[in-house]
Amino acid sequence: MAVASRILLIGGSKALRLFAEDMLKAGHPAYRAETAEQAIDAARVECPDIVISDVDLLVNAQAFADGMAKACSPFRPVLVAVAPDGIDAARRTALEAVIDEVIAGPLDVMTALFRLEPLARLVTMRNELSLRRLTLSRLNVPVEPPPSAPSDLPILVLAVDPKLANALGHAVSAAGARAVFSDNPFQAEGILASEECSALVAVADESSRDEILGLCYQIRKNARLFHLPIMLVADATLAAAPVEAYAQGVNLVLPLATPSETLVSEISAQLQRHNRRRTLRDRLMAVIPSSSLDVATGLVAEPFLLEHLTTLADAYRARRRPLSLVTFSIRNLDAAIAKHGAANANRLYGEVARWIHRLIRAEDTGGRLGNNEFAVVLPNTDDSDARSAMYRVDDVLSHTEFGLDGEPFSLWIASGRATLHSGETAANLLANARASLGDPRA
Repeated sequence: MAVASRILLIGGSKALRLFAEDMLKAGHPAYRAETAEQAIDAARVECPDIVISDVDLLVNAQAFADGMAKACSPFRPVLVAVAPDGIDAARRTALEAVIDEVIAGPLDVMTALFRLEPLARLVTMRNELSLRRLTLSRLNVPVEPPPSAPSDLPILVLAVDPKLANALGHAVSAAGARAVFSDNPFQAEGILASEECSALVAVADESSRDEILGLCYQIRKNARLFHLPIMLVADATLAAAPVEAYAQGVNLVLPLATPSETLVSEISAQLQRHNRRRTLRDRLMAVIPSSSLDVATGLVAEPFLLEHLTTLADAYRARRRPLSLVTFSIRNLDAAIAKHGAANANRLYGEVARWIHRLIRAEDTGGRLGNNEFAVVLPNTDDSDARSAMYRVDDVLSHTEFGLDGEPFSLWIASGRATLHSGETAANLLANARASLGDPRA
């Protein structure tokens, strides 16, 4: 669970109070309010990232969601409803039209923390969309209309047993989706890499458990597949102790004996969740108009980058959130110009930019600066994670052989980073990141 996430629990039930105590013991303190009204008052002060409410308190879920969004503006928390004693299908469907996640069944803190992990990133993406719109308004740039709803995407069913595969395929169809099938985790990984899917539904038994969990781990390491919903239908051993599966990024573990109507309901929930997140990702990537992009690189132009950095610094400093910036400089671009000409060097610059774009998250803002430099703004990211991101990009760029006039060309990359501290401005953050370029201690 991301340490930067602030959690607000709402409810006075014994299950929720024990859950709050277990969260504290696990090193994740959470604020708690007894009622929805008290929670909205607390949110104005604490601005939580994740709000977990007892389902019985969400009588008017839409009004509650609107109140939370207003209390935390321009940030907006992720909302989770918990139903320790279960929830009927109709009530769940109504809630999921408004609430980001519904967790039904007993509240186990370790399982919950792993299941909340993807939501920590979801809230960053959602806040980033709001803040990008705020930057555009400050620049008097009209916001583009959001892209259309996601197209129909298949669900990948991974099962060796043909009978189980057929049963899951029927559940997928009943949920209003179409299924594609695989009986091999390695083949499944290739399918997911080449074809966009809306979810993975896999059978994990004694013979396939390790390979399935390995596949889940690889999916969560892939920036493009990070939000892909994963549902496992597991044997008794894994279903009774699902923490390992959740630790590898699984969204939901169900036993093999799960009734078909429950399978259909859970698959429908995964589909709805994925469509929301895919729409959010598409809006996040499309909200910046072409007029604010650098023509040569496709990254954001310097005016937008600097203005957005100010927007982020103001918002994150006020809410005591981590904000980091990494910078990259091509130190031998002048040599490329001298030997191969400015046109070839500009093409190289654009190719480097495309690599950077592929290596960062949708919520990160990559931009072009002067002096052969690039910058990437990392919202809700502390120094340790910024260091990892910096090294990931630096390593790929430094070890990729580019071509100029049919000849191989290797880059000399200098990288630096900085994290916003109390009292600092966006200008301080940029100056500190540029000052650390090429510093071996960075």
